[in-house]
Amino acid sequence: MPTCLENGYTTYRCSCGESYVDSYVDALGHNLVNDAEVLPTCTDTGLTEGSHCTRCSYKEEQNIVPALGHNIVIDAEVLPTCTDTGLSEGRHCTRCNYEVKQNIVPALGHNIVIDLEVLPTCTDTGLSEGSHCTRCSYKVAQEVIPAKGHDIKYIDKVDATCVESGLTEGEYCTRCDYKVAQTIVPALGHKFDEWAYKNEPTCDKPGEMIRVCLMCGILEEKDVDKLTHQFSEWEVIEASSCHNDGLESHYCLLCGFYEENVIISIGHEESEWIIDVPATETTKGQKHKECIHCGEVLSNVSIPATGSGCRLTAVVTQMLVLLLSVSLFVFVKRKQ
Repeated sequence: MPTCLENGYTTYRCSCGESYVDSYVDALGHNLVNDAEVLPTCTDTGLTEGSHCTRCSYKEEQNIVPALGHNIVIDAEVLPTCTDTGLSEGRHCTRCNYEVKQNIVPALGHNIVIDLEVLPTCTDTGLSEGSHCTRCSYKVAQEVIPAKGHDIKYIDKVDATCVESGLTEGEYCTRCDYKVAQTIVPALGHKFDEWAYKNEPTCDKPGEMIRVCLMCGILEEKDVDKLTHQFSEWEVIEASSCHNDGLESHYCLLCGFYEENVIISIGHEESEWIIDVPATETTKGQKHKECIHCGEVLSNVSIPATGSGCRLTAVVTQMLVLLLSVSLFVFVKRKQ
């Protein structure tokens, strides 16, 4: 028989005992079968691909592939909540069923804190007692308690008098510091009727007046100064002159008191020089001063001649004549 590597043949044997070989058959060659690759696992080694002949012992050896070892992934811890359980940290291999299991962590339960009651005031609402968990949103809600409103007590007003101040009405709350303060009402002050004479004053003695407060009846008195004489105009009894004193009188229109007064003599009062006769070149002139009140001549003097030798023009002469005429006219009028 042929083999994988050697040809086959047939051996013929004769009855005589001789033999020969004939009918050669070619070698079969290997009948290879693949030995499949064995993949390694995390804990077991693997094999590379190989092959072997199904008719003989020939084979291509498979090589050992080392075990991979676990590919570990952390399974994160799951923290427990108040109502839900958690998990401890674990791990597992992504290639096989190897795992370190996560243990269940019991739920924590609520961590309750009391929300204290808030008492309502007169103006602010309050809250009932409640509670809440410090770890989660669980709570027992506080309910709003309405404000109480003020408990008002009133303070009576105090009426003001003429001399004492009063107070307005006030109020306060018995539960809180709310209040409407009383304010001061100023004293009213007396409201007097008109002053009336109790004793009328005269020019010689003072008087007295009285009035009554229309609200409280109190009396008030005051002194009135004595009257000042109300004199009439001065009346001249005898006029004064430049030489003699005069006399005047007046009387009080209230009491008739009579009073006289001497009018002092005024004395003469000189006028300016009055030209009576103008002086010429060759003749003296005449001038005088007189009292402007009574016209009496107080002084009379001559005017020296001019002696200039100059001839006055017709115009100057006429002016002097005119001046002389006016002076004489004034003098005559005053004498009258």
